[in-house]
Amino acid sequence: MRKERGFTLIELLIVVAIIAILAAIAVPNLIEAQVRAKISRARTDMRTLGIAIESYIVDNNEPLPDYSDWERAMRVPVGLRQGCYRFLTTPIAYLSSMPEDPFAKFTKDGDNPRTNRDDTKYYNYQHYFQSQSNDAWIVQVNAMRKFCWDRGFTWSLYSVGPIPYEYAPYMLDLLGGPNSPRKVPTSVSMGMVYDPTNGSVSRGRILLTNKGVFSGNDMPRY
Repeated sequence: MRKERGFTLIELLIVVAIIAILAAIAVPNLIEAQVRAKISRARTDMRTLGIAIESYIVDNNEPLPDYSDWERAMRVPVGLRQGCYRFLTTPIAYLSSMPEDPFAKFTKDGDNPRTNRDDTKYYNYQHYFQSQSNDAWIVQVNAMRKFCWDRGFTWSLYSVGPIPYEYAPYMLDLLGGPNSPRKVPTSVSMGMVYDPTNGSVSRGRILLTNKGVFSGNDMPRY
């Protein structure tokens, strides 16, 4: 009768080591693929949003209200300030529903990083038209908007990106605006824009404007 032979301890350790090596190779590639898919989705979503925003502007001859208008002029609580997007779904459905930022659950940006706010759930939108309001905050915002407007920007959208910064710049910072509330050098701000040449899993906001994608290679020269 033949005696059955099992695996030795050395053989089992070799198998476990091989599995561990394969996992170490496969898992980062899987994560990278997931991040690339989210980046692609964010860019597609923002392009769709951009078309809806442009359509709204043409139909109404005025900008879609952004969070500054919504929060200050309309006295809406800060946690609901991206409710301005509702104008894109009703009464005219420029969009059937609002897309959510696939990176939003990682964000720490905002006044209260621990609060699940609408402006971290959805893509952040700003416009650079002058608002007709005497509200002190809007007057200050209008000065910043004018700087961006004079450089050809009418609106911008951003996703918080794969690895968000606790601080991330406004368009005013990126364009080197003298009235930036953050007082951050443009060179530093531009480093906070997502740049795919740094690899998919890298820091920075993913930005889209009426001029197209705004990347870390687009250092403005004005």
